[in-house]
Amino acid sequence: MKLFFIGSNGQNNLGDDFLLNVFFFELGELFATWYINSLKPRDTEKQLKNPGVVVFRAERNPIKFLISLSRSDIIIIGGGSVIKELYPAYGSKRYSTLNKLSFLTWSAKIFNKPLVLQI
Repeated sequence: MKLFFIGSNGQNNLGDDFLLNVFFFELGELFATWYINSLKPRDTEKQLKNPGVVVFRAERNPIKFLISLSRSDIIIIGGGSVIKELYPAYGSKRYSTLNKLSFLTWSAKIFNKPLVLQI
């Protein structure tokens, strides 16, 4: 089976990196392939050290994002504060994470994929 995991990965955030490790440790054997979105894909690949992990940055590779989403069997939205407003001082639009989650929820429905939200 293939899992699509999206969260606040690759942001040098101890809590989110820990949650990804917990998900991977607990569910790793259930899924042969993990598609993971990360701000720093190389760092996330090093963190997990597994050949079944495909890491990408959605903003820079939206095609890979959509292909990974369509190939997955389940979608997990994991991590700490993935539902939040952002501030321009951080270089993001205020509702960009909420818009991404709305798009992901809509995509899960279109692709007929189960969606799990872990906060």
